[in-house]
Amino acid sequence: MLTNPEISHMARYALGRINDPCAGQALHQALSRTSGHIKAGIINTLVQMDYVAASSAIKPLVNDQSKAVSIAAIRGAGHFGGRDSVKRLQKRANTFIVKVGDHGGGWNFQCELLQPDGAPIKGLTFRR
Repeated sequence: MLTNPEISHMARYALGRINDPCAGQALHQALSRTSGHIKAGIINTLVQMDYVAASSAIKPLVNDQSKAVSIAAIRGAGHFGGRDSVKRLQKRANTFIVKVGDHGGGWNFQCELLQPDGAPIKGLTFRR
């Protein structure tokens, strides 16, 4: 049911409301058999359930080809936390680079805008 595009959403909705580890396990097992929006939905449900056992499967997906999966995995990595998550988020590159750092317990947020060839855009100013 979780891999079927026609009923996956309702299956996730139902499993997400069940307070039993078996529900999280079913979602976790389906994660590797899905892609795109279905996979993103499963990630979101696992995060909402706070199913920590899936965090090691979710974190590598921050670099997934699917934008929906990548965004869901970034949110999941942020939710589950840990130094491994910070390292994965720091490696995530795009034309709009966002880096998150943990500097001795104080979080740091940096942003850099790049040209399509990867070169920094010179002369940009930011206003608060």
